[in-house]
Order: sequence, then C-alpha cells, then structure tokens
Amino acid sequence: MTIQDDVNERAVQKEFWEEHTDGKLQSMFLDSQGPVLDAYDRPEVIRLLGDVKGKRVVELGAGIGRFTGDLAAAGAASILAVDFIEGNTQENHKANGHLPGVKCLTADVTELQLPPGSVDIVFSNWLLMYLNDREVQDLANRMLSWVGEDGCVFLRESCFRQSGDRQRNFNPSHYRHPREYFRIFEAARLGPAKNVPADVSSPDKENVGPAGNAQQSGSSDSTAAGAESRFELEFCRSLEAYARIKGNPGQVCWRWKRVCATPNHACMLNGTSYTVPREEELQAAGRVCSREEAQVLGECLALQPGDRVLEVGCGVAPLSGPLNASCQVHYHGMDSSVTDILTALEIVAARPKLAATLPTPDVPDSCACGMVTKSGICTGAADGTCKTFGRPACTFEVADVTSLPEQHHPHNYFKAAVLHAASQPVSTWAKTLSSIKPWLHPGGRLLLTVGSEDPYLHELQEAGYTAQPVDGIPAKALLSAGGEQGSVRTILAIRQD
Repeated sequence: MTIQDDVNERAVQKEFWEEHTDGKLQSMFLDSQGPVLDAYDRPEVIRLLGDVKGKRVVELGAGIGRFTGDLAAAGAASILAVDFIEGNTQENHKANGHLPGVKCLTADVTELQLPPGSVDIVFSNWLLMYLNDREVQDLANRMLSWVGEDGCVFLRESCFRQSGDRQRNFNPSHYRHPREYFRIFEAARLGPAKNVPADVSSPDKENVGPAGNAQQSGSSDSTAAGAESRFELEFCRSLEAYARIKGNPGQVCWRWKRVCATPNHACMLNGTSYTVPREEELQAAGRVCSREEAQVLGECLALQPGDRVLEVGCGVAPLSGPLNASCQVHYHGMDSSVTDILTALEIVAARPKLAATLPTPDVPDSCACGMVTKSGICTGAADGTCKTFGRPACTFEVADVTSLPEQHHPHNYFKAAVLHAASQPVSTWAKTLSSIKPWLHPGGRLLLTVGSEDPYLHELQEAGYTAQPVDGIPAKALLSAGGEQGSVRTILAIRQD
C-alpha cells in the first residue's frame, strides 16, 4: 500500500460521506429506520462505554453529534467532537456546541495530532471501517499516545457485512473480521525507539517481538523511562440492538486500556488465522445439544419467550443456537477466550440473514413488555429493560466477568444464567457469583456446573443464593467450556433478594 493509496482512500471516503450528509439520523445510520435504531442502539453503546464523569473525551467520527450530547450529559469534563465533513460538524455545533466543555472540530482523523497524555477516553463509533489498514494502525498508535496512563479507547465497528438498507452508488466501507481489529490494536506500541514499526500493509506480515507479540512503534513518548505501553483488552462484545432488530450480530465494540507492556505478554490470538468449525461439524462431534435437550434446560431455568439468559464460560457457545431457537430467548455468551468467542460470533454471522424486525407497540402508547411508548418506541429502550423489541438473538462477549463494572449490564437484566464453575478455581467463585448477581433477576435461576468434588454451598449462600443439586440436565448442554461427562455435577441456585 502506497501513500497515493492513502490519498485516494481519503478522497473516496469524503466523496461518499458528502453524498450521504443531510443532518438526519437516517443518513448517519445509512438506514431508513435510523431514529428507531438510535433509540435502542445509542443507550446500549453509552452504557458499555462506562463512566465518563470528569473525563477528557475525544469523540472521533462524531457525525451530527449523535453521542456528543449524551457524553456531555454524563458529566464529561471536556469533549472534542471531530468529524471530517463540515456539514456534520455544523449540525453538531448547532445541537451541542452550547453545552459545557463541548468543542466541535472539522478534521480528518488521519491527520489529527493531539498532545501526548492529553486525553482520558477516545471514543469512536463507525469510524475505522472508513479507514484502510495502514490508516487504522497509524491511528491506533496515535490513540495510544493521546491517552494517559490507564486511559482507554472505545470503538464500535460494523464487521462481516453491510447492515444499513440505504441505496448507495458505491460503498467504500471496510467490513473487517473482528480478528483484524484485535491484530491491529495488539500491534500498537508506544515506547523505546528501538522498536521497529511492523509492516501492516498485509495481515500476514508482522514484526514479532520476544514473546511472540506483533511490535509497532508509535510516539517516542513513554510512561516511564525505558518503559513501553500497549493496549490491554477490557472487553469485546456484539451489540444486542442490531442483533435483535436487524438480525446482524456483526456490530462489535471493544474497550482497550493503556497499560505498561511486559516482556512475557502473550498475543490474545494464537496466530492470524484458524479454521472455524461449521455448526454441522459441532453437531457431528456431539458438541451441540438438540432442541429437545435445550427445552429441558429451558424448563429447568424457568425460561419464557423473550427472556434473556447469560452463559459464563460458554466456549464456542454450542448451546446458543438450540436455546435461542427452542425457547425463543435472547442468549448472551461470555468467555475469556478471544478465539472461542470469535468462533461463536463467526458461526452466527454465517447463518442466513434475517429480515429486520422493527419494534412496534401492540396497542397505541403501550409496548408488549408493559411499558409505555413514545413515538412508537418503548421507554424501556433507554435503560435496556425492554425485552420484547425485535426478535431474540445471540450475542457474545470476550471478558473476565469479575473485572466488569456493575453497570455493564442493567440490574435484573437476565432471567437466568449458566455458570461453568468447574473450569474456574474455587477461590474465584465468590467474586464471580457476586459479579453476576446484580444482573440476575430476583428469583432468577443460576445453573452451575461444578467439579465432582468441589464444595459449593458456602460460596452460594455467602453470595445470596439458595442451592440444591439437580439431575436430568442434558450433558451436552453443560460441556460448552470443555470437560468430560461424569466429571461435573449440576447445581441449581436461586437468587434471593
């Protein structure tokens, strides 16, 4: 890739967005149902971004300010909202420029320079898909320089395929596999000049460091003398709003934290490619339970259509499809393995695309979930409590459940949960159970798999659950995270108020 390629890329992207800029949400979403999507999507993204109170925020690709007002309302100390289309910046300034700390700037992010350590949070929504690989890698390095120690970068991108229904004369978007964003952000480095920049013109070319890490030089600034900084993943997940409304599991967000690099840091992905098993291969290997077996599990968890269920330690999530289909519930799988979650996500993304299912009230001014509506949109959209919009779907997340903030999911969000405790040290159970509890509905059921000799009663009681052993759960439904049949037993716990 040459400098001329970069110049051509910017010209094409600017032409595309000048054609689709008119100050309307439909244009920002490139979708005729922009206002409805915004009502469910924006609160979810803001919640996942986390606490911004008192923080210095740079919003890249701000558009007409869809998020700028929310960031200001959440207490950000300052917000620099950047977009490369002057018309968008003018609309944002008109809507939000009067808010304390908000500054709107027309600039191309590929040329944006900010002082090192001058930012606490870099926030971008649908930006990197309009940059080529070289531009994304360069921006990742500059982001690493901009944020101070423990600062973070939050990004959300469209992966795999197009989602919006707007007609386009041409589409210059880069619908990358999420794996590529992992590769690029893991390659970002800030520190000693001895590091040689990686060649990112091809996904298969990396300069490998002492611990097998792709090394990339950024600014000569460093957090300490001789120290090197990198990004560490806090979480990566697919977004529920698009999965339910558009049948698109490929809307993915990441939150990366700046940390000091360590010599023994290992890459999160084992290599740049791997073979994703097809669903029929998982079935042939006995790793997917049938719909009938999933129904038995659904009855044990007292699931009703529309409920949300969480599985912690889901592996490649072989339970997701059968449980979603047989019980008509929304499934969210969580695991600390990047490779497993990307496998699960790719399997779901390969399924036939479903038609959009827009939220519609059963009767005027009333949503099927029982809450009131305003302009056809449930008031529960803002806090995630509406569970009847769209269709139940499957979403996935790379995260350590014990490291997530309590507000990562709304309280009482899940009707039931499955926890593969047999794959975790008993010493971590108390923290894991406490982390899950606020998200679980009072009286909600938690099904645990524990080792045949593991204690469990004390930890559950201390965390506020009652528990009893349970038989009759299909073995295949409980081996998502590995393990041998017969080496685990199942415990049914009930969350107490």
